[in-house]
Amino acid sequence: IHESLRGNPVVEASHVLPPMPGALVMQLANILGVASPHELLRAKRCMASGAIQFGIPHAAVAVVYSMLCDCAFSNQDEHQREDFYCLVISSVIMVLGILDDVMIKMDLCKISLRMFSTNHSPLHDTLLETFMESEIELLRKESALIQREDTRSNGQVDNHPSQGNSGFAMIGGLTVSNYFRHNDIAKIVHEINRLSSADVTALLSSFSPKTAMGIDFSTHEENLRALGEYCLNWAILEMVKSGDTSSCNRSQSYKISKMIELGAVCLGELRDREASLRVIDR
Repeated sequence: IHESLRGNPVVEASHVLPPMPGALVMQLANILGVASPHELLRAKRCMASGAIQFGIPHAAVAVVYSMLCDCAFSNQDEHQREDFYCLVISSVIMVLGILDDVMIKMDLCKISLRMFSTNHSPLHDTLLETFMESEIELLRKESALIQREDTRSNGQVDNHPSQGNSGFAMIGGLTVSNYFRHNDIAKIVHEINRLSSADVTALLSSFSPKTAMGIDFSTHEENLRALGEYCLNWAILEMVKSGDTSSCNRSQSYKISKMIELGAVCLGELRDREASLRVIDR
């Protein structure tokens, strides 16, 4: 799927997927004359729905990935693309609603958003919201794990030892050693929280559509201002530590520029321009 979206030629023999669940159902569909790409997608949607009803969500995920593959490798005219879009995206959203695995949820959202980037509908908005919520959930878990590691390294008592080996130690099959310790965003969030006694993930959560509906305008503005200021303060502190940007390594320079960008976006969203200027002046 990813190679196809990048526009690269795909050597089919080197990209063989495991057998999709429901092979017998597909055989029956062929016997009944279900042959067009659109009809086959409908059959797969029924299979995904049935897998959910029978309590086998990962089988439903496999079927939905197969549907995305069908779209990635098919040539559709504009009318067919719209039909494919409705079928596939509604199936992705159906599966997202029952999944607990954050990494799979994010991957399904990313592939779907890239594949149907020119379409816009309430389904598209739902994908964006799910992706944002999944990112915040993952960031919260990563930050909690880093906090736990800091607690252990400082010789303090860990009040949640069992979770260190289960809920936070593995998400989507990625362990502490091969994922969390290399996640720079989580480390930055942890550093900001430690230096300013803030809760960056809570601030980010307040901007999700579901949460924002229950927040008044003044609180929303204050959250934007606070997040913008925290990001800029972190970037300034990192630049002061290194003396000047020329002595920063490439990775650190990239992180600093991204945090400045995020801080600027937050302040740029403020209706109160004077508040934005006061933060920049400080």
